[in-house]
Amino acid sequence: MKPTKTNYATVAHSMPAGNHAGRSPRRFAEFDARYIWASLLFALGGGFSLGAYLGWQIGFQGNLPDDLPVWIQVHGHLQLVGWVSLFVVGVSLFFLPRLAGTPIQRKAWHAGILPLIVVGLAGQSLARLLFSHASASERLGLRMVIAVAGVAEWLGLVGYITMLAPVALHRSRNKNAGLEKLRPFFLMMIGGWIAYATLSAVFALVMAVNSNMVAPRGWDRWAVDVELMLVLFPVAYAFSVRNLPYFLYLPPVAAPVVRWGWAYGAATLLALTGMDPWILAAAPKLALTLTAVGRAAMDVIMLRLVWDLNVFVRTRPLPYILAEKSPINPNPPPRPWRFWFDHASWGRPEWLIRGAYVWLAFGTLLDFAAAVGHLAGARVNFVSDLLRHVFLLGFITPLILGMAQKMVPGFLHKGRIAFPGMSLWVFLLINASVLGRTLPLLLPTFQSAALYGLAFSGPLALAALALFGWNLWATARLA
Repeated sequence: MKPTKTNYATVAHSMPAGNHAGRSPRRFAEFDARYIWASLLFALGGGFSLGAYLGWQIGFQGNLPDDLPVWIQVHGHLQLVGWVSLFVVGVSLFFLPRLAGTPIQRKAWHAGILPLIVVGLAGQSLARLLFSHASASERLGLRMVIAVAGVAEWLGLVGYITMLAPVALHRSRNKNAGLEKLRPFFLMMIGGWIAYATLSAVFALVMAVNSNMVAPRGWDRWAVDVELMLVLFPVAYAFSVRNLPYFLYLPPVAAPVVRWGWAYGAATLLALTGMDPWILAAAPKLALTLTAVGRAAMDVIMLRLVWDLNVFVRTRPLPYILAEKSPINPNPPPRPWRFWFDHASWGRPEWLIRGAYVWLAFGTLLDFAAAVGHLAGARVNFVSDLLRHVFLLGFITPLILGMAQKMVPGFLHKGRIAFPGMSLWVFLLINASVLGRTLPLLLPTFQSAALYGLAFSGPLALAALALFGWNLWATARLA
């Protein structure tokens, strides 16, 4: 029967990957939507809310908390682990086993990962924020909470990696199938997540012992860069390589992805070596040079990989990929569709995806200019805070919002998103938020006017996340 509508996520869900004649289908775990709801709760009630409050106070020159460094670090940790990581964990536990054609083996661990991460993250964040307002006797209890919560979060994240690593590194006889081309990126993800989780646990234990709720600032910044450069960028690119040809009807990536992946990993390790606080303290000139060389090389590779995705300009002819039978599309229509999206059912999430890559290209060019400027002996005033918000708020967040609008409904066995037109408002709100957050740092001469953008940046981001969450919640409740 000729299909009238194909949802690749639903097809992937039901696909008996790796099933051969005479063998029973492999059992894949159902999608656990609790990761998505927990991620949205941490985003709306934690990371984005703290950032919105601080931005509002700075923009209107209000009073800031006495323990401001603690608020900033908790905000960053909630964004990285509570918002981004929980969302990625939930999607990857469902999607990657099907893409690799091998189910998760340690299924008994699945039930414990989410409670460990949620309890650890919530307990640690609340205890740190309350510590300066507590009495001496209460502080002893809060120190114990921080220590236990830090270990619980570590157990959850390392348990997730232990479960997913055999799937992500699964070797297929077909070198072009599944995750074979993306192996370097998933190796970086595994190493980066273990490093970040371990550093976070060490920070929690040190804070509990020393009664100092501010993690070592140099190491905290380094841990954030590890998460961004070794986890989030590789995961974002890997998902883009596998999904964007179907989402945006683009030609498949033509670059030698494996070689470019190893090159990106080498450049990133060089940059992180120079950013290591111990090396920076022992040999500052050498460390800064290593960082600049590594980041410049990393930026060039990232721009090359983004260009080859054809997100902005189509540089290769478009093959009839949707007309060919594949594991992603086992029942193709007789002729390919001009656009993969049915706008009446899915809205325009491609705007969010393309906008995310615009911000990635912009931030990468800024970072490259800063690195080259340092090597040339010039002073470049691009601060790391600007680049982190361009990459995390401008790239990672819209990419999640765009991809999830197409993927998650399929994972929930729904044929459409509840409110297709809402994607336009999410796109406008989140990009206005990014502009408001970055303009004060890009245009210091217009600081008085730009501060208003900073003040409203947080509420705009909260509104975008709230609309997105409401849309997914309504989709999950569709008949």
